[in-house]
Amino acid sequence: MWRETTAPEWQKVLPVGDVTEVTIDLSKDNVFFGVRAVDRTGHRSPVAFPKPGS
Repeated sequence: MWRETTAPEWQKVLPVGDVTEVTIDLSKDNVFFGVRAVDRTGHRSPVAFPKPGS
């Protein structure tokens, strides 16, 4: 999920499936991005901000 830095709510969602890692070609300069889990019945977790890789 991501949103422009001036937006109060999430604007975009990119479903990635059942994975433990993903790389997205998205500039971090103008957006905030986060991740959330979705279970098989569609329940969504709160959005969390990812920890940058080393």
